[in-house]
Amino acid sequence: MMVVFSLGVRNVYRNGVRATLVILVLGLSVGLVVTMLKTSANTRAQAQTLKSQIATLITVGSAGQPVGGSGWQILPGEIAGLKDLPRIAGVERYARRQFVDNTRRLQASYGVIIGVEPGATLRLSAMGGFVGSPKIIEGRNFVAEDRDKAVAVVGKVFADERGLKIGSRLAIPVAQLKGRGFPAKRRIKDLEAEVIGIFSVGVVWGDNQLFIPLSLAQKVLDMGGGVSVYYITASSAEHVPRLAKSLKKIFGKVSDVISQDAAATKAANSMEEVSSTSRFGATISAGVGALVVLFTMMLVTRERTREIGILKAIGASNGNVAGLFITETIALATVGAVLGLLIYAAGGSLLANLFLGSITEGALGGTGFGLSLGDMVYGLALALLFGLVGSLYPVYCAVKMRPSEAIRHL
Repeated sequence: MMVVFSLGVRNVYRNGVRATLVILVLGLSVGLVVTMLKTSANTRAQAQTLKSQIATLITVGSAGQPVGGSGWQILPGEIAGLKDLPRIAGVERYARRQFVDNTRRLQASYGVIIGVEPGATLRLSAMGGFVGSPKIIEGRNFVAEDRDKAVAVVGKVFADERGLKIGSRLAIPVAQLKGRGFPAKRRIKDLEAEVIGIFSVGVVWGDNQLFIPLSLAQKVLDMGGGVSVYYITASSAEHVPRLAKSLKKIFGKVSDVISQDAAATKAANSMEEVSSTSRFGATISAGVGALVVLFTMMLVTRERTREIGILKAIGASNGNVAGLFITETIALATVGAVLGLLIYAAGGSLLANLFLGSITEGALGGTGFGLSLGDMVYGLALALLFGLVGSLYPVYCAVKMRPSEAIRHL
């Protein structure tokens, strides 16, 4: 048995160029399959989260303005009777201001400053009124003690473009904060703060935003005690329509009350489409891997007809011949699995965007493709499955070959 194993492993290197190509294709197949399946699992989980959490969210902003406002539309910071409404699970107040960084030569950099009360959910401003929650990747989130401090939690893109790290001081001058449409009577101030956290959501626009304590935002933007938007969470999704009607009465015509149920459902459906597309891509990649092994081992079988005939003529059993080919296949698959896992760990996000396109933006939640023990076991098992499935027919042909076949190749 050890002799068969040794010969099988050595056979891998009999044609170095072919072995290298097979390993490369196998590695790419394994990397793609694991990437697609991880993308599918991530997006499916996020779709469920959106349906269970965002569907209960109601936003209240200035009438006729995008959700969250641009920072100069002000709502009262306290609304009489709001906290007394039934069916409310939470009320969060935000201050927002879009800014433009014109210091870059080729193009301006747009971003959003978001004032939030420590302890509230970090919600990013996004197109169409949909909001997403980022993940802290360095440092920490706000705590109660940060309420009146000059601190900030910034997006990864914002931090990278300005060379900011945990403990760095950031500064945004008045000229950038004003931008267009800012009322001249508002005397805003430069924003200066210490970076205590860095977040990522996986989308450039989202990662170019930053959070600061609400009190600091109100001071810098000269908002008094006002806010830009309210995020109100209903106790359950079925209470949203009735609660929205009550909120319209309390806030009046100067405000727009918008349910996030439609946006959440649309986003969740998009994520489920990504999940389905990812599973389809994984199936195609797995098929390619198995076919590569099949064609390679068929070629090997044809090349070694004479050798197989001689082995059987001198007494080698069918089990010895089968073991020789299966060992060679397993050796190729193992090296391919290692390469595939390295591809997955180093370029999983790039592969997902390359093969799935822009639909993956934000779908991964900034979680990335960290290589876990489960991923390694799965990748190895997947490669071995490719090898076994792809080698079944070639091994069958080798076992069925008669010793007399060798005579024709002497």
